[in-house]
Amino acid sequence: MISSAEVIERERGKPSVSAGQTVRDVLTRYPATGPIFLQHGPMFTVKPGELYLRYEELTLEKYAALNRIDLDALLKLLNAAAEGEDRPPARENPYRTGPVVGTVGYTGSYREPDSNVELARVVDVQTARGPE
Repeated sequence: MISSAEVIERERGKPSVSAGQTVRDVLTRYPATGPIFLQHGPMFTVKPGELYLRYEELTLEKYAALNRIDLDALLKLLNAAAEGEDRPPARENPYRTGPVVGTVGYTGSYREPDSNVELARVVDVQTARGPE
């Protein structure tokens, strides 16, 4: 079964998150929206006198009202995250000319222990050269 939001999304060619959708539906369809929800407030309701939290089916409109958020600003953020998630994966760098050389995690100045490097104290080397 296709939801009305998915029909609109297919017609426009880009994702559309609307106020009538539930938080659960948006999170299921666009996992990248999770951090936005976490940053803007809880996704549960608290009833006085009850021990446990209630995770009710909150629409985005109810979620915004519960957390005192501007609904239009929230929808813009969610749509931007949904649009970014639907983009195709980045291609490999076409300008790279060959395999990556070296061990990951080391800088270019790293040398293997078995190379012929003479170890000396910096102060000794500078003293031997003099004040140039």
